Amino acid sequence: MTAIELLALLNEQGFALSVDGGELRISAPKGGLTAEIRTQLVAHKSELIELLAATDAATVNPAIGGVARALPDDQLPLSSAQERLWFLDQLEPGETQYNLPAAIRLHGELNIPHLEKAIDAIVARHDVLRTVYTTHGREPVAVVTDLTAPLLLHDVTQLDEASLLLELTKLSNEAFDLAEGPLFRAHLLCLSDTEHVLLIVVHHIAADGASLAILMGELASCYSNDSTNTPTKMVDLPASYADYAVWQRTLLGGPELDRQVDYWRQQLAGAPLLLELPTDHPRPAASSYRGAWASQVFPTELQDKLHTLARDNNATLYMVLLAAFNILLYRYTRQDDILVGTPVAGRQHTELEEVVGLFVNSVVIRSHLDDELQFVDLLKQVSTTSLDALNHQATPFEKLVAELQPERDASVAPIFQVMFNMQNREQEMAPFAGLEVSPIIAETGTAKFDLNALLEDRSDGLAVWFEYSTDLYERATIDRMLGHFGQILEGIAANPTQQIAELQLLDESEHQQVVVEWNETGRDYPADATLISLFEAQVDRTPDAPALTFRNETLSYAELNTRANKLAHHLKQLGIGPESLVGVCMERSMDLVIALYGILKAGGAYVPLDPDYPHQRLQHMLEDARASLVLSQSTVADRLPTEATNVINVNIGWDAIAIANLPGDNLPQTAGPDDAAYVIFTSGSTGRPKGVLNEQRGICNRLLWMQDEYSLDASDRVLQKTPFSFDVSVWEFFWPLQNGAHLIVAEPD
Repeated sequence: MTAIELLALLNEQGFALSVDGGELRISAPKGGLTAEIRTQLVAHKSELIELLAATDAATVNPAIGGVARALPDDQLPLSSAQERLWFLDQLEPGETQYNLPAAIRLHGELNIPHLEKAIDAIVARHDVLRTVYTTHGREPVAVVTDLTAPLLLHDVTQLDEASLLLELTKLSNEAFDLAEGPLFRAHLLCLSDTEHVLLIVVHHIAADGASLAILMGELASCYSNDSTNTPTKMVDLPASYADYAVWQRTLLGGPELDRQVDYWRQQLAGAPLLLELPTDHPRPAASSYRGAWASQVFPTELQDKLHTLARDNNATLYMVLLAAFNILLYRYTRQDDILVGTPVAGRQHTELEEVVGLFVNSVVIRSHLDDELQFVDLLKQVSTTSLDALNHQATPFEKLVAELQPERDASVAPIFQVMFNMQNREQEMAPFAGLEVSPIIAETGTAKFDLNALLEDRSDGLAVWFEYSTDLYERATIDRMLGHFGQILEGIAANPTQQIAELQLLDESEHQQVVVEWNETGRDYPADATLISLFEAQVDRTPDAPALTFRNETLSYAELNTRANKLAHHLKQLGIGPESLVGVCMERSMDLVIALYGILKAGGAYVPLDPDYPHQRLQHMLEDARASLVLSQSTVADRLPTEATNVINVNIGWDAIAIANLPGDNLPQTAGPDDAAYVIFTSGSTGRPKGVLNEQRGICNRLLWMQDEYSLDASDRVLQKTPFSFDVSVWEFFWPLQNGAHLIVAEPD
């Protein structure tokens, strides 16, 4: 156990340690001073005295600067966030989703030796850029080295703009080795003698977004001073990142951590585990972290209105935009409890303002929405929640996850899956002497969350980037989502007192498509069409074409029509006509298709009775439908309830002989469009299945629409494989044979 770990343990257990006149003073809780702790105190006494003298750890908020000087350079502690990234790297070495790139274009005569010298200066200035991460015993430690980071030159004079962006993505995704380092790279891509792109890439364990701005600023300052022969004067840093890591462990080793966690435990009680945004693809078992960007810049007129809205409501632009983003998520998911993560800089102390390192932390903003909530009321809620979260930002998110222990799933991020962030990339546009600087986006091709919204309040408008997981979304979906976000912003800017449900997501073109075009479903279908009239018309067109195949037997359209007519004549003799219900208990076969057409030709409606159904269900269906008779086959007739009467086995017996001897000509049609075609029973989810009667007109309209959309013809083959008690089977039996296609009946299961 190190002195730092011992100090954190003692704070957690309620010990109070101080130094008085060079002596170590200890106030221990009753029974807390065990023999093991006594031994550890003796072993680390001198280190504890030196450490406490430097940090004043007896206070709730100890000083930061100079703390780590009491520790060996090869045994420096990691911050909480660093430990998480180190652990993730142990699980998946070489992953690049935590690479941080920043790129700028440099126009003009670039002095490359001066740039190299500037890079050497900032690497020497910031220990964390020369730090590698290994283990001491079983614990990860940070080791400061004398590594350098040479400027890497690339000749890209032959690349067009698209290829240049791909090259930047490739360079941004080169893996780092945390144990070997360096964890900082600088690439200079030469486009011409007067145009270059400077790309710096840092592993997140060594830096955050604010650090990139610091690095770019110091690079520009060092380069400019060299170019103008001005001595570089940078104020000594009052603290190192290692100092911060020690301070964090000390601060969060006792009551302060409990206070912070208690707040979050209450704030997140009962929160949903997943924000269920609709996706284009099923969520994979584990995220690949592959991602992409989509972006849009909203006009300055809208931007100015949003600034005014914020001022009028004593809020910030960030709060206005976060509230609007929550509305977008609510309208997409219809979840009224929304959790969004947002980063905080984590640099509350002046000693850390110019230090490069991983200080950023994530806090959770929880919002409750409903359709009747006005935007201004949601804005008040978001403002309050945001300020409360900022007041409790000291808890490292990793500690929060460990304390709350949410149900873990490798496919989703814990607690929240969507991030929201406002940034200022103009900080990276520090002036390089003699050069014109302009931004360039270096995409990483990765995404740590389902969706990450990044917004920038720029001089040319409000810039919005949506980083998204390509495991889940297509680019077109994200572009549409960006457009909907813009519509919400326009709506709240125009009228911030309107209810959430009144805000429009669709622009004019989408509204025209969704509301008007997709609802133009009127068609001039024949008013008197029936399933049999459409079939018989096709028989007249293609009498000799193959219509139906089962096993090794094929019937032409004329042959199928003749057999169905023979059965229909027989059913008419038995009194079947319009509105008569005829049960059909058969396996998939040629007989089954003939039976359905025969019943309809006689004017009746069929009731499918799956022979695999339980006896009780079949009995209920027969009683409920009150079928006039049942058509069956000798192979399955014994599955019918014994109470079933008027059963005709179409393949054997006197009925089969009588059917075969009847005429095969068409019958006069007695059933019209408003008569029943079939009755299908529901699955019985309420306890008892219910019969649903469907008229000829409805199914004919459906089949005529399908033909307009998909256009079957004689070259098509349709496999009938669905159980005929399922409504999808209806179009399988009738649509192909109305349009000249060849129906093939699958073998029984």
